[in-house]
Amino acid sequence: MTALDLLYSVYDNYLFVIQSGLCYYFCITNYDHFRFEGRLSMNTFKIGNTEFGIGKISLSIENDLLTLEINGNDDVFDDLMKTDNCEWSWALYPPRIYFRSVPYKGEKIVIDSDFLAHYDTALYMMEHNDFTGILEVTDSSIEIHGLVYIIGKASALTIVAERHAS
Repeated sequence: MTALDLLYSVYDNYLFVIQSGLCYYFCITNYDHFRFEGRLSMNTFKIGNTEFGIGKISLSIENDLLTLEINGNDDVFDDLMKTDNCEWSWALYPPRIYFRSVPYKGEKIVIDSDFLAHYDTALYMMEHNDFTGILEVTDSSIEIHGLVYIIGKASALTIVAERHAS
């Protein structure tokens, strides 16, 4: 098993395990007990425990360069803003993640600090926020799993979007 085959992160009593493009999450009730909670479903844009839904998706792969933008869903975001004590009440619109002209040969892309230093990639939520993790594009889906750093706080990031035939 290589580092690309297994990725994990811990956030707010949850362990997220990404293996072979699937994200599983476990509740941690104490340090020696994990309870399987489920597998994240298609069409999710999740930061920490907040689901933003999937809005507009733009994907282009030309001349071995990938350009991708995935937006959170406006309606889901508007509903979130109506809730009391919303963690994201300072935001004016849903998050979006983008990759611009990134070299792509059909394999998983590892997003680390070196990658971020060389390519125009970020999660935008009122400002450009760095994130680390893995991007995988298949015939049926686009998946991003990792951590995003917003206002100095690291949060689990999971985006899974269905690809539709064009």
